[in-house]
Amino acid sequence: MHPKIRVAVVGVDGVGRFWGARAHVPAVRATPQMELVAICTAHDETAKLAAEKFGIPMYFWDYKDAVNHPDIDLITVAVRVRYHHRIVKAALEAGKMVFCEWPLGMNSQEALELAQLAEQKSIQTAVGTQGRFSPGLSYLKRLLEQNYIGRPLFFHLTHFLPKFEIWSDHSWPAKNGEANDVLFVATAHSIDSLRVCLGEPESVIGTQETLMPQWRLSDTNEGFEWTATDTVSCQVQLRNKIMGTIHVSHACWSGTGFRLEVYGEGGKLVAAAPGYVSYSPIRIFSAKNGERERQLLIPKELYKVRSINEKDPAFSVGQLLHYFVSARASKSVFHPNFRDAYSLHKIIEAIDRSSVTKKWESVGTNSI
Repeated sequence: MHPKIRVAVVGVDGVGRFWGARAHVPAVRATPQMELVAICTAHDETAKLAAEKFGIPMYFWDYKDAVNHPDIDLITVAVRVRYHHRIVKAALEAGKMVFCEWPLGMNSQEALELAQLAEQKSIQTAVGTQGRFSPGLSYLKRLLEQNYIGRPLFFHLTHFLPKFEIWSDHSWPAKNGEANDVLFVATAHSIDSLRVCLGEPESVIGTQETLMPQWRLSDTNEGFEWTATDTVSCQVQLRNKIMGTIHVSHACWSGTGFRLEVYGEGGKLVAAAPGYVSYSPIRIFSAKNGERERQLLIPKELYKVRSINEKDPAFSVGQLLHYFVSARASKSVFHPNFRDAYSLHKIIEAIDRSSVTKKWESVGTNSI
C-alpha cells in the first residue's frame, strides 16, 4: 500500500479563480496523509496550464483517464453540478474513494444511486458540506450535547449574503435548473449545519423566490437575467419535535452572514459567521440565566488544520479531509458520506415541493 493517499482533483482552472483551485488544492496539500498527484480539467490546454501553475506532475483533460489511473487513490470533484453524477459514478466503478462537492447530484435519485454503488463496493466517500467541521460549529454541538442551555426549545437560522460574482465564461450558477441556487447551496449548507447540531428535519413548509432577477456580469458589466432562486424562507420541524425557522437569501447588499440561534430552558446559544457558513469563521455566543450575550472561547483542539488561515476557503475543506483520513485509519464510517448527501437532497426536495403545494411536506421515510 502506498504510504499516502494519492489524490486527483477534477475541476482545477489554470487561473485559480474557482473552487477546485481555491479550496481543494490547498486543502489536500495541508493534509499530511495525502499527496496531490494529478489534476483534471475539461480541456488539454487548461489542464496543462493548471498543472504548471500548481506544480502537479500529472494532468488529464478526460476524467475517465484520471479515475482509471492506477496511481490515484482518491478523486475529488469540484465541477458543475450536472457533471457530478457521471464523474463520481466512473470513479466508484474504478474502485476509487471519492470526495464530491455538494450537491452530490441534480436530484435525490442521482444521489441515491451513487450512495448505493459506494455501499455495494464498500468505498469510503465524502460530500462537501464541510461547514459542519468548523471549530465553532463543532463547539456548539458539544455544548448542546452537554446540556449547556438545558433542553432546546426552538431555533432561528438566518443566512444573509450578497449575490456572488458571475462571469461571462461561467454564467451557469445564476441559471435556473442547475442545482446551484440558494435552495440547493446556501440553504442546504445551512440545514446540514443545523442537523448536525440539533437533529434531522422531519417536515417543512416554505417558499422560494427570485427577488433580484436583474444583474450584471462581473467582467463585462453586461446586464443579464438571474433566473435561479435567490431567497428561501421556511419553517422546519425536527424529528425530536424541536421547531424553528430558516431564512436564507443571496439578495442582500450588506448581508450579515450566518447566524443560528438555539433557545433552551436555561438560556441561548448562538453560532455566527460573517459570511458563508461553509468557509467563514464561526464564533459562539451564549446567554444564561438572564446574563448578557457573551462570546465563548473555542477549544484549540477543535482546530485540526494549522497551516491554513481559518478565513481561507480551504480551511473547512482541510478540516473535512482530516476527519476523512482519521475515519479511514480507524476503519470507522465517515460522515457526511453519500448516504448523508441523499438525505440532504430529500430535505431540499421537500422544501421545493412545499413552495408549490403551500403545505407541510414530509422529508420522506428514506432519509436518515
